[in-house]
Amino acid sequence: MKPSNALTIAFVVLKLCEVIDWSWWWVTSPIWIALILDGIANGLIAAGKKLNPPKTPREEAVELCKRISKELQKRN
Repeated sequence: MKPSNALTIAFVVLKLCEVIDWSWWWVTSPIWIALILDGIANGLIAAGKKLNPPKTPREEAVELCKRISKELQKRN
């Protein structure tokens, strides 16, 4: 169980038992705060992948051939 889920359950129980008199926005805040943070993290990951996309196998092979060619030229 995620900490945000356990915290939300605890807050709901406290609210229903009238131990706290918070608004429901604050009682459910662990859920929406976790969703917002997940969205930000996923957005940053997606932006990073877009800025530096992974190379295709063909691009990797071409790069490897160029490196080998440069090494052979240095030796001769």
